Amino acid sequence: MAIHLERLDAAIAELKTTLRDGLIATDIWDRTTGLPLVGLNSNPTAVALLTNIIANINDHLDASGFPQLDKFFFAMLENNEAIIIIAHGEDLLQGVLVDMKKTNIGVLLSVALPRMLARVNIPPEQDALWARALTGPEPKVSALATRLLIARLRDEVKRAPDRLAPAIAQLRGFFANNAFALRDLDTL
Repeated sequence: MAIHLERLDAAIAELKTTLRDGLIATDIWDRTTGLPLVGLNSNPTAVALLTNIIANINDHLDASGFPQLDKFFFAMLENNEAIIIIAHGEDLLQGVLVDMKKTNIGVLLSVALPRMLARVNIPPEQDALWARALTGPEPKVSALATRLLIARLRDEVKRAPDRLAPAIAQLRGFFANNAFALRDLDTL
């Protein structure tokens, strides 16, 4: 995975705008090294420990016959604070420490979390995967809404190739605004 630090910084800036005073701290880090890449009120010690905790949880889940953690892990802490650990693919983890007295769980889980997943995980419009999805072999996506949109956009681009750029923008926007579509991103 190519890591674009400017995209990570922009994602953190948007998270700060969304959660306002409710955001205490956040770090995005390399899962392999346990070293932070970008952050706000960064805490390298917490990053190193959380890397080990997530690995241990996954080991114990696996040993118990349970599936491993997927996109995020949420925990309520003392003092009305919460932490959410977000997995951005195989390479990156993110910790978000939130003051729940200054934000609510709906904003955190329904707005901030999907936006973070989209900002960090969705490639920019210039990435070749978008053009390939609309002009190459038809992608095998599972979500019906995604399939319908891709079929319509592929047809539109086939009839008018000059519509490729707006079609890419629409497809990327769809992924950015619909968290359910993210599971199909790897199939493009």
